[in-house]
Amino acid sequence: MNKQSTPRKSAQINESAATTLAPAHPSRRQLATQASEPSCSAPTTHSIPQKKPASNPIATAELAASITVIVSKQTRIIAMLQQSGGATLADLMTITGWQSHSVRGVMSGVLKKRMNLNVTSERVDGQARRYRIKQHA
Repeated sequence: MNKQSTPRKSAQINESAATTLAPAHPSRRQLATQASEPSCSAPTTHSIPQKKPASNPIATAELAASITVIVSKQTRIIAMLQQSGGATLADLMTITGWQSHSVRGVMSGVLKKRMNLNVTSERVDGQARRYRIKQHA
């Protein structure tokens, strides 16, 4: 009993059957190749694209402005927290324009962890929680 590899009948498709089984709409690959081919037979001349400058002055200015805004907002937060009375979360949200979770994130991540500042909070007489930076003794 010798097994010979014979092609299956379903795999044998003649060319006329293949054309009748083709989809009515062209595939994405066919559309891509048709779009990349020139529509006319005239020779085309391609120009070499010029290199862009290494730094875009507009993007650099926008980046510098955004960094300045972030640093100045952090500076404002630090200044308010260093006051004797400290600041409430609402006060910090007002001066930065940030949401509450963003202000708390800056206090926890930047001020406490990165800058090693001693940020404390306390609630006095059931009023809003006040945050302040205590100086190291």
